[in-house]
Amino acid sequence: MAENTGLRRLTLRSDTLGWEAVGKIMIGKSVATRKIRRAVVPLQYQPRGGDRLRNIKYDVALLQLVQPIAAAAAAPFMVKSLAKMGREVSVVSYAQGRDATLSWQKKCNVIGKQNGLAAFSCDVDFGSSGAPVFDRSGSRARIVSMISSGTRSAGKTVALGMDVSRIVPGLYAAFRTGKGVF
Repeated sequence: MAENTGLRRLTLRSDTLGWEAVGKIMIGKSVATRKIRRAVVPLQYQPRGGDRLRNIKYDVALLQLVQPIAAAAAAPFMVKSLAKMGREVSVVSYAQGRDATLSWQKKCNVIGKQNGLAAFSCDVDFGSSGAPVFDRSGSRARIVSMISSGTRSAGKTVALGMDVSRIVPGLYAAFRTGKGVF
């Protein structure tokens, strides 16, 4: 298993090139601002109770914008199946105490994976929910998970997320049928 790297604050515009689609990059001004036309969440997600681990597994939403953002302004990321345990991943996030500056942890690891749930050694904190977890093994980073929750124990951070490749196709199907769309 690869050693984790620390967080790198992306404070210059040149630091954020390629990460624009992560969102909330406000160095100077936004790359693009759009309104949401419609959204869908998995029917299995129950924010007002329910099983915590089940909710983490389905803590994803798909948003359709009123007007698309040009790929030249913020190239979209594709989704990929979550890697096996021990595989190196990367996270780009905001969090408590660094909520105005995007931070990138180039290397952390998949430390657990079971039934669509995943555990990562990534350095996340309150406010990191929704942060994308990337597989950077190809020529372009691909999203494998999103941070939903985390905990600290014995000085170690364990971040929890889901295998987005198991959920996103169903959300696209919901857009086509209108089921669960708001």
